[in-house]
Amino acid sequence: MKILPTFGVALVFLAVCGTVLTNFSQRNTGLMHYERYFSATPPTGYGLQRSLVSTEVAADDLDQSILRQGILYHQAEDYDLALTSLRAYLESNPAPADHLPQLLATTAALATGHYGEAARHLEAMPQTNPDAEAAAVWFSGLLDLRAENLPAARSKFQLLSNMRSDGNYPVDAMLEDLGE
Repeated sequence: MKILPTFGVALVFLAVCGTVLTNFSQRNTGLMHYERYFSATPPTGYGLQRSLVSTEVAADDLDQSILRQGILYHQAEDYDLALTSLRAYLESNPAPADHLPQLLATTAALATGHYGEAARHLEAMPQTNPDAEAAAVWFSGLLDLRAENLPAARSKFQLLSNMRSDGNYPVDAMLEDLGE
């Protein structure tokens, strides 16, 4: 007799838990995709960043030293320190010729939860080549996912799939996951 009421309570509890989990997953689809696809590591790796800290630059050039330190912190996945260094570099160089300092600042900001700052770095990133354009579209789409703006994200990923350079981003898998 005592088992029956306990069993009934357990069934109700499981039904409520299932409903809560279903509602959570439906409301946070973008967040789940964001967490699945976000990586702070640039898709082209860090090899290109070495060109930013050329050996021709004097060893005492403070800006290059700060940038080099930011890259090293980023490679070591210490995104808080990387972001601090990259902020300092970008404060002295608000319009770098290359997109990579802004890209690293964007990904470090995303990795540390500074989403508004990441969006500002994306807006400021010079889109001087197809890889820069692809990076801007990809990370902007990820920000839209994080904000649960699935139509805007889907539109950006669709745009990226049609670009000359997809920047080695998993666009097709993302679009498939989003139902395209």
